[in-house]
Amino acid sequence: IYALDYSKSVRRPRKTAQQLRQEAAQRSAEKLETQTRAVLAAASAKRRSVAANDMASSRRDSEGRQQNA
Repeated sequence: IYALDYSKSVRRPRKTAQQLRQEAAQRSAEKLETQTRAVLAAASAKRRSVAANDMASSRRDSEGRQQNA
């Protein structure tokens, strides 16, 4: 039993340090990408809400002026 397990584990090629480094670099790059995307999404959402508020307030102002005139 032990001999079989040992041969099975040996047959699987070990990853080299370079492969491990590449995988780690790719993982960190993906994490950074998702963080950047989240920040950009939040910024664009905030910009949209600010623009919507500006439009709404300017519309209210123009309506108020029309009523006063």
